[in-house]
Amino acid sequence: MKRTLIAAALAAALALPCAAADSDAAAPARAAASAFLSLLDSAKFGEAWESSAKPVHSAVSRDGFIAGLQQLKAQMPPLKARVPESATPAKNLPGAPEGDYLVLVNRLDFEGGASAREQLTIMKEADGAWRVVGYFVR
Repeated sequence: MKRTLIAAALAAALALPCAAADSDAAAPARAAASAFLSLLDSAKFGEAWESSAKPVHSAVSRDGFIAGLQQLKAQMPPLKARVPESATPAKNLPGAPEGDYLVLVNRLDFEGGASAREQLTIMKEADGAWRVVGYFVR
């Protein structure tokens, strides 16, 4: 139940689709995702919120974002491995404005044998920078 808290808190942002125009565009999107995940893995949740896309800032306060991630992280055993599973580019997806997005899905392997799926949605904002617009673990 608590694992879905961050998904609920970011529901508006998570509903946005992901698209990258081509593999060249995917490299900066992946770099943005990697930087975001490094912040999460280091429990720098405030910095992660600051680095996220504008729709995240509109959907959830910094304090709400931090609280949701703290609750999520408290429920999860120590992470052993993050294994990339898919990267899906799109431009026109339901519920989101046309744009460049990329959805990344990773398998999370935890100590003790448990696993989960992590999904990041990265968007290219008006300034040309790629930023995370959605994150959840299921």
